Amino acid sequence: MAAAGGWMGGVRLIPESFQKEVGRPKQVLPRVGGGHQRDFIDSLRAGKKSCSDFDYSGRLVEIMHLGNIASRVGVGEKLTYDFRAGRFVNNARADALLTRQPRKGWELGYL
Repeated sequence: MAAAGGWMGGVRLIPESFQKEVGRPKQVLPRVGGGHQRDFIDSLRAGKKSCSDFDYSGRLVEIMHLGNIASRVGVGEKLTYDFRAGRFVNNARADALLTRQPRKGWELGYL
């Protein structure tokens, strides 16, 4: 398990013995000053990928949403998600939470 402060500051693995065994992860993305907004604008100006472009961050957001759905479905239920198909294969209630009907007047852009 991992524990962290705000904005993932001070990330620690639990238990402490596991933290010592694993150590700090290798840095795979460059760190940027000025936050995500500045990085996004700088990447547009330079014509290059941002540090948290959609190829990278989209999958993280998807996983976060899956966690939210799992917490709504109920404790103790095992969910199997097919990332290629973009749906839960074993739970119709969880699968129904992946989409919603837009409010009247906001239909544009929904599939």
